[in-house]
Amino acid sequence: MGLLDRVKQNQTGVPVPAAPSTNGPAATAPGTPYAAATALPLARPAAAVEAAVPIATNLAARAAIAAGGEMTPAFTAAKVQIHAKLIEKFADQIDSSNKAGVREKIVELAEEYFRSTAMTMTKADKERLIESVLDDVLGLGPLEALLADPSITEIMANHPKQIYVEKSGEPTLSAVTFESERQMRQVIDRIVSLVGRRVDESTPICDARLKDGSRVNVVIPPIALKGPCLTIRKFAKEKWGPADVVNRFRSSSPDVMTFLRSCVRARLNILV
Repeated sequence: MGLLDRVKQNQTGVPVPAAPSTNGPAATAPGTPYAAATALPLARPAAAVEAAVPIATNLAARAAIAAGGEMTPAFTAAKVQIHAKLIEKFADQIDSSNKAGVREKIVELAEEYFRSTAMTMTKADKERLIESVLDDVLGLGPLEALLADPSITEIMANHPKQIYVEKSGEPTLSAVTFESERQMRQVIDRIVSLVGRRVDESTPICDARLKDGSRVNVVIPPIALKGPCLTIRKFAKEKWGPADVVNRFRSSSPDVMTFLRSCVRARLNILV
């Protein structure tokens, strides 16, 4: 099954035959102006493992996404149409290992969209729009901005519209959300596919790992009563030392650290 067929299958929720089908919703006919759309497809990359957690190329745009930039109706409509056009025109050319090339195509389609609709958008919002589409096509959607933030150690999505993040041991409600439960399920399916597994009503719990080693736990209905839940525990990029325990987390005192250091050097038994 080709990439375009897989995208159509994601849109309709039913298998798509090898031959062209008219049952699934078409994006827009070739050569026709951009039209309104109501769903945002998440294209499955040809090499999902390589594209699981792409490296951020625009830190300012990533930061804006992580900060939960406003998703106005115009912004959402532009994102939907640009994504749909990308799949329509370049489905067979999308190479998940060539992120720069895919980004160029998105930029091209974005400029075309702005010209055809006479829509105006600030440079910062344009970058945020481009990164958002790129994350949906090759990565894990809105989670990419959170995964790229080194200060975040855990991501807890209790609901598509409720995502908590842990920073310095403190959980806080993030401004980032999924656009819908469907988008969240598509991201979950992409994650578990990396380990050759799936989640459905018969197997509603799954543990997995991202490319960078981050641990993932997924729970979906019927066990999760209020919708799918997703937790990602990231590995720290830096090792913590006694100074962090005392000054950063304030979970101990210098005297205790000195005592423990002396115990270790004396090779004493320590009960924790």
